[in-house]
Amino acid sequence: MDLPLLCSSTGLALIRPTTDPCVRISKASFPPLEAIYRGRQEEEINYARYNRFDTTGGRTLYLSASAQTAFAEVLAPFRVQISKLGGLAKDAQSLGVSTEELLELIQSDWLEQGHMATGLVPVSWREERQIHLVAPPIRGFWIDVESPYSISAISRLLQNPKNSWVTSELGKLGVNELDTGLLRGPNRQATVILSSLLRTTRLQDGNIPLDLVYESKHGLGRCFATYYDHHKDVEGTEGEHPKIISSLPISSFHPDLVAVAKLFGLRVL
Repeated sequence: MDLPLLCSSTGLALIRPTTDPCVRISKASFPPLEAIYRGRQEEEINYARYNRFDTTGGRTLYLSASAQTAFAEVLAPFRVQISKLGGLAKDAQSLGVSTEELLELIQSDWLEQGHMATGLVPVSWREERQIHLVAPPIRGFWIDVESPYSISAISRLLQNPKNSWVTSELGKLGVNELDTGLLRGPNRQATVILSSLLRTTRLQDGNIPLDLVYESKHGLGRCFATYYDHHKDVEGTEGEHPKIISSLPISSFHPDLVAVAKLFGLRVL
């Protein structure tokens, strides 16, 4: 394994920002780079509404390395749940049709009644959104949060008495191991706590990180959790935020939408 760029003060695996554009999919009714402010630690928090690497008391903007990665992140909730597949197969067999045919019949019935149907990407979803090319900030450092070097470094950070609040909160959640399973898993409170720690960690240049880099759990590429309101704290980057290069509507024939929908077994309307 090649040795990555390691932070001399923390041991975290660092990545120098790329000049390659990133991709973001968002609702057209909101500013394309709007990031939701999340409450502080002492406030009552509904972690079920948080995204993976949100931080308490800050804003986190999510970007993807490619359009396929971006579509995978936003289309995953449309997939038919595994728990329902067995029942569908049994019903299809009794009716003498394939599972796919039965699912299409159910979807058509739900659409006729004006309901959202599982396994479908509705027209309204596409029309309400745009796909953006985004230029990321290029000064400072990104943290490769899933690197074994970063995981080891985070474990050392947790030994610092000033970070006892992190170990205390993780202990309450029953978290005993720090690994990629935790970072990619459904425990949103744990990932938010760890992200909040990293957001305030000073790197070798004395600045906080620009963002966290991690692999999409859908296996289609890298994602970026950008600490949107912290760029003003990085020397030489005051006022430098991600910038929109272009914004386009999402066509039902968009090749990356079609490719991801096929992988997920979805129909695009």
